[in-house]
Amino acid sequence: MRYMRMAVIVAAAVAVSGLAAGVAHAGARAETGGYLSGSFPTGDWGEVAGFGMGLENSTTVFPDANKPFGIRQGASLVYNFGRNVDVPTSNLDANTSLHTETANTSLWLGVGPALSKQTGDVRPFVYGTIGVNFGWIDSHLKGSVNGASYDATVGQTSTTFAWTAGAGLSKEASSIPGGRVELSVEYRSFVDQNYLLPSEVTSSGSSVSWTRSHHNADQVLVRIGIVTGD
Repeated sequence: MRYMRMAVIVAAAVAVSGLAAGVAHAGARAETGGYLSGSFPTGDWGEVAGFGMGLENSTTVFPDANKPFGIRQGASLVYNFGRNVDVPTSNLDANTSLHTETANTSLWLGVGPALSKQTGDVRPFVYGTIGVNFGWIDSHLKGSVNGASYDATVGQTSTTFAWTAGAGLSKEASSIPGGRVELSVEYRSFVDQNYLLPSEVTSSGSSVSWTRSHHNADQVLVRIGIVTGD
């Protein structure tokens, strides 16, 4: 897995370099977007992570300005606000009470194919990417065990493979010369990220056991921003 992650990083870097070179080719067109995003965790990640907000950008190069196919590169910095989730009482002794506190900062980079309508006031588009995510999970297991205060750091920094699939619409904005307003929705998955679920915690007497396992960190992102291009 480590070698796969490194390969993805190298491939993404090469692809991004290719984007810049592609703009110089005759007939190519490029557009760049800047966005404010909201993150809604789902699946296992939705059990522990809170709502997130972030800043994102994208660059899409269309080798032929008259055709819908392009290559999209994206990057984002998203912070998921802290959330407290109780450990199931069935996992704990009667005189023990514990909960997880989880927040996360993620830096994501991805590149992949895109299809977009090239003319008209409203232009729909779809895309998919593969890439890499750098995550800094700030997570604690807190509470009381047999009346004594308990606090264990259970977060971890991780680098994971990531994939996305998204769709959206852009609309011409007369107040932005050469620009459009864009609204998009994206499903993003960080594969095999290491974090603790409340169900992975147990206690026996004064002893607490927990196993931080690999789970996908999936989320739905909603973005709004401005796109400019040739």
